[in-house]
Amino acid sequence: MKDNEVYFIKKNHSYVSKKGPYRSVSSIMKHIAAPFNEMENLLRSAIRAHDESIYIEAKEIFDWDDPKIFKWMFDKAVEKGIQEEVNIEANELKRLWAKNSESGTALHDGFEAFDIEQGFVEYQNIRYKVIPRYEIEGYENSSETLTKALKKYRENIFIPEALVHVECIDKETGKPFYIAGQIDKLYLIYLGGGKWLAIIGDYKTDKSLSWKGIYSRSKNESGFMKGFPNMKGPFKEYNDSKLNYYLIKMNYYAKFLIKTYDIKTKSMFITNFPRENKKNFHYPIPIHRMIYK
Repeated sequence: MKDNEVYFIKKNHSYVSKKGPYRSVSSIMKHIAAPFNEMENLLRSAIRAHDESIYIEAKEIFDWDDPKIFKWMFDKAVEKGIQEEVNIEANELKRLWAKNSESGTALHDGFEAFDIEQGFVEYQNIRYKVIPRYEIEGYENSSETLTKALKKYRENIFIPEALVHVECIDKETGKPFYIAGQIDKLYLIYLGGGKWLAIIGDYKTDKSLSWKGIYSRSKNESGFMKGFPNMKGPFKEYNDSKLNYYLIKMNYYAKFLIKTYDIKTKSMFITNFPRENKKNFHYPIPIHRMIYK
């Protein structure tokens, strides 16, 4: 283990270094986005599958964070005599979600293996040399891959699953803390003189993606969308939707690149491969002003 490098352990999804443990970007997101309640989401999806009208009515009655919304929906399901079907559907959805998570990982692994075998990739008519992960015994990934590549190459390079990290200072305590994450597709354009410009790409396998939240559009007394949970911190102007969630994660990666490696990001995108649809969808992701502060 080298100084100033970070290593990933897949078994417990942790990042470690000589400085100590690193937080993952996903763990940081828990303080920005509304928490994900698996059981509530399973029940909501199951009820919608059997009677969409229950869900539509609930959205108009309750705010997004009202704890009574799911009890009301389930009581309606009981009233309509579909509670048994809802429970069966929820259990089946839970099984499918676990299976889909595994298929998403397999998709990433498959693309990475294919790109490495090819040796080169092209994006927007620019050719990039593929840089495989630098193998470290006991770890599944390491920031050494990016560090060594920046020193060795003077051409456009592409790093799949690029591990990036940053050191931050807690404003209240003045103490450092550390964050790390992995970029699905990191394209680095060589500008000359040891300077680089990044393009960040991400793979998803969501059934659907949207910039909109899942709740009602009517406004409450404070002027916010009724039922639209908003993000916190520097992203508070965004509603809590899937694409906004991914936007924030990817902007953190862009911030890591500028702070740790002095690499600015040119653009970002998501390619979604819905499991039920052979067609893939491309989403440009805006670069947020916070990353250059």
